[in-house]
Amino acid sequence: MRRPKILNAINWRHAIGELLLIVVGILIALQASDWQNRRVDRQTEIAYLEEISTSLSTDIDVVTAGIDRYRQLEMRIIELLSRLDSELPYENSVDTFFGAVYGVNAFSLNAAAYESLKSHGLTLISDRTLRSEIAMMYELTYPNTQRAIHYEESTVLDILRPYFLLHFTDLTFDKSATPIDYDFVANDTKFLNLANYRLQLIRQNQIPTFERAAAKMEKLIQALELELSE
Repeated sequence: MRRPKILNAINWRHAIGELLLIVVGILIALQASDWQNRRVDRQTEIAYLEEISTSLSTDIDVVTAGIDRYRQLEMRIIELLSRLDSELPYENSVDTFFGAVYGVNAFSLNAAAYESLKSHGLTLISDRTLRSEIAMMYELTYPNTQRAIHYEESTVLDILRPYFLLHFTDLTFDKSATPIDYDFVANDTKFLNLANYRLQLIRQNQIPTFERAAAKMEKLIQALELELSE
C-alpha cells in the first residue's frame, strides 16, 4: 500500500526537476538573446557614430576653409576702402578688391548621416550626453551655419548684384570686378555703404558663426573618437 505513494513522490520530483530545467533553459536562452541584441545594437551604434564622425571631419574642413575665405575677403575690402579713402588712382590690381565685395561661395553642410540616425532612432546612442551633443549639432549649429551661408547669398545676389551689374564688367565672384567708371564708383556714397555693409556682415555674422561652428564640431569629433575607442 505504501509503494504507490513512494512512486507518486518520485514522479512529482521528476516533474519538478524537468520543469526547473525548462525554466533554466528558457532563462539562458533569453539572456543569450538579450546579449545578442545588445551586441547587434552596439555594432549598429558604432556604425552610425563612425559615419557621423567621418561626415563631421569633412564638414569641419569646409567650415575652416570658409573662415579663411572670409578673413581674406575682410582684408581685401579693408584695403579697398583704405585706397578709396586715400583717393588713390585706379590700377588693375584693385579689381580683386572690388571682387571681394561681390564675393559669394555657396556650399552646404552634409547632415545625411544624422538624418539616417534619426530615422533609426536617436535612442540608439546609449550615452545621453553624446546623444544630446549630436542632436544640438545638427538641430541647432548646422541650421545656424546654413542660415549664415544663405544670408550671404541673398545679400550678394539681391543687394549687391544689381549695383555691380550696372557699374562693373568682368564679374567673377570672390575674385574680380572691373569698374566701368572708377572715379564715379570711388566717390559714390551708395557703393561705399554697400562695401561697408559687406564688411560688417563678414565681421559680425559670417566669421563668428563659422568660428563657433568649427569649435563645436571639433569638440563633438573628440567626443565621438573617445566613445569609439572604448
